[in-house]
Amino acid sequence: MPTSATNITQTAPVAPAAVPTYTEDGLARAAAPLMGNASDMQMLCNLLAQFGVQTLRQLPKDKYGAFATELRRLGANI
Repeated sequence: MPTSATNITQTAPVAPAAVPTYTEDGLARAAAPLMGNASDMQMLCNLLAQFGVQTLRQLPKDKYGAFATELRRLGANI
């Protein structure tokens, strides 16, 4: 009686992509060019307000990634 063989291909597990880590200093350097003109500065102030803080030093470390994402949307190179 014929049997059908099923080829099972195993692949090596894929390592998860490295999650970037951000520092207060790195976020500040990325935001610095946005402080060059009034409209960008206002957008940066609004962004800080969205995170419930007035300064970057007040931003909780667990919010750094989300803040970095929003900085990118404003045009920051981070």
